[in-house]
Amino acid sequence: MEEQSFIVRFYRFDNQQPDSTVGTVQAVESSLRLHFTGMDGLWQAMIRLKTCADENKQTQSP
Repeated sequence: MEEQSFIVRFYRFDNQQPDSTVGTVQAVESSLRLHFTGMDGLWQAMIRLKTCADENKQTQSP
């Protein structure tokens, strides 16, 4: 399993209502940035970014 780093920007966060969290997440080695809403949305966006990075590595391998 390969380590991956992300940049997460929170634009709205409320400890009492984590589903109201809004922001963007970006993989460090990619310019692709995804918007998310809620903590589940953050995890889903991170999984999508990792999947995209894995697919890019497979297509770039000789």
